[in-house]
Amino acid sequence: LAPIVGSGVPLMLYLLAVIISALLYGIWSGLFATLLSVTAAIIWVIPDLSSANLLRIFFFSLVAFLCATFCGLARNNRIKIKELLGDSESSAVNERRLREQIEKKEADRSEILMSLEQSNEQLAESQDRFNRVARAANLGIWSWSSGSGVMEASKECREHLGLSDDIVLTPDVFFESIHHDERETVRAVIRKARLENEIFDISVRSSASSRLEPKWVRLAGWIDEDQEEQAGEQRLDGISIDISGYKKAVEEKDAAQTIAERASQAKSRFLAQMSHEIRSPMDAILGYAQILIDDDIMKSEDNRNLLARIKVNGDHLMHIIDDILDLSKFEAGRVSIENSHFSPIALVKEVMQSFYPIAEAKTLDLRLDVSDNVPEQIFSDSSRLKQILFNLIGNALKFTEKGSVKVEIKTRDEHLEFIITDSGVGLSADQIPRLFQPFEQADSSINRKFGGTGLGLVLSRHLAEALGGELSLSSEGTAKGAKFSFTIAMVGCETPFDEKGLTMGTESLSIDLRGIRVLLAEDSPDGAAIVNRLLIRAGALVTLAVNGFEALEKLRTEDIDLVLMDVQMPGMDGLEATRILREEGFKKPIIALTAHALPEEKIRSAVAGCNAHLTKPVDKNILLRAIEQFTSKS
Repeated sequence: LAPIVGSGVPLMLYLLAVIISALLYGIWSGLFATLLSVTAAIIWVIPDLSSANLLRIFFFSLVAFLCATFCGLARNNRIKIKELLGDSESSAVNERRLREQIEKKEADRSEILMSLEQSNEQLAESQDRFNRVARAANLGIWSWSSGSGVMEASKECREHLGLSDDIVLTPDVFFESIHHDERETVRAVIRKARLENEIFDISVRSSASSRLEPKWVRLAGWIDEDQEEQAGEQRLDGISIDISGYKKAVEEKDAAQTIAERASQAKSRFLAQMSHEIRSPMDAILGYAQILIDDDIMKSEDNRNLLARIKVNGDHLMHIIDDILDLSKFEAGRVSIENSHFSPIALVKEVMQSFYPIAEAKTLDLRLDVSDNVPEQIFSDSSRLKQILFNLIGNALKFTEKGSVKVEIKTRDEHLEFIITDSGVGLSADQIPRLFQPFEQADSSINRKFGGTGLGLVLSRHLAEALGGELSLSSEGTAKGAKFSFTIAMVGCETPFDEKGLTMGTESLSIDLRGIRVLLAEDSPDGAAIVNRLLIRAGALVTLAVNGFEALEKLRTEDIDLVLMDVQMPGMDGLEATRILREEGFKKPIIALTAHALPEEKIRSAVAGCNAHLTKPVDKNILLRAIEQFTSKS
């Protein structure tokens, strides 16, 4: 361009600016740069606008325009090419990504298919195991669709209902397979389950039952809610179980339990009768022995000692009878505890008084040691405590040939503790557990030498536990003595003697019954003679009756302060006579006398209207104190 625009003119710089603007920013930027360059050239480069200079400006403008256009188009094409190249690369990337996603989905699909296949296999295995278990358990499966009305049932279910495989199972066939006495019940149960959407469970007999061999089936079912939502119909699924064996076992168990209850009742009746038959003569023996001991005509000390031995051994026999009865009651779970207020010290002294003749005969030192904090009275069962003491002190004296037997009473926490220590034959460590088994002793030689039933310790432990305590036995070895220790729950009280706390002292009580009119209804001549003599010596006025009829007749015509009523009398027994008296308005005290020691006999006496119940042989102190208390109240 030098020949045209001339040399030395900086138009080339303007042209370079146009080209750069077009290349960098596009055609419009190049045209704008061209306009600025022409303007700048007119102002600063070619101020003289001659014809030649105008021609030069024209050519410069044309060249700048062409350069701007060309460079702008080149830029745009470059951008488009770049975009096309970018789109191509993006498409390749997208294609690659898509291919990767497809491959991943194929892998996921393969994994899902594999997992589904494994799940199907596991489901098939589970179904197979379930079927095997169902067959092994003889569990039937059934279903009932309300839409089709067709029921499906497994082989086991058909066997339970007595249906063959070729029978099409419908609801009618299903109900016909149930015993006719129970069909309506089953219909009602299933109808209720369908209406209330609940599970039903019922045991019925199938129609295949016979009178000798009833076939029992347990049917249970439920609504399949998922099936109901999907198909728009109600479907019942259920199971069936053959429970014929279970029903038979229950019937046999009930029959065996009935037999056992009858046997237990027979045993109780036998024990009660034997208790009565033994207590009645023993009442006479012990009563006469006590009369002779108390009578002034028995001057000889030897004779008095012999009578004392008779009474001690008679008491021992009565305690054996009580032990047998109580052990039977413990086995039957029917032991009774009757708490009352009494003096524990006086009770122990009374028990020991019975054993002094034995201790003196064996030259043993029998002594009592009482701690200072032992309460004057407690609230517990005096007869049960006495029973334990009789057993343990009697054992200690029986197995001690020389030395001493020591009885201690002390408190331990909220319990009263009794300790009986002897210097007798002692026990080895392996012998002690055997002593707490019924009818067991340390070894066979013990029974041959000392005798005994082997019930005392067993019963004593039961009684101690029933009184809220425990019993233990310790020994340092054979020939080193033994120590029996037991506790009972202690509730101290200051309440004076009442009708239940009749065991209070060791000596004969000086009770004055002068002026007290007592009716004694007793069919046994010996029993009547003993009680009559006892009452007369206490100053009472006694009227005798031999049965309930005679007692009623005399009570209707005579003024009586208290009645001693034997329970078991011929003609009319004492309880029937008591009921009639109470119905007629008789308000005076009635004390039942009976050889029956069972707790239910005491309940019968109370229900009939008796104020107290004393068991034969009756201790004279207990009887006199009871009469004194009831007559002083009345």
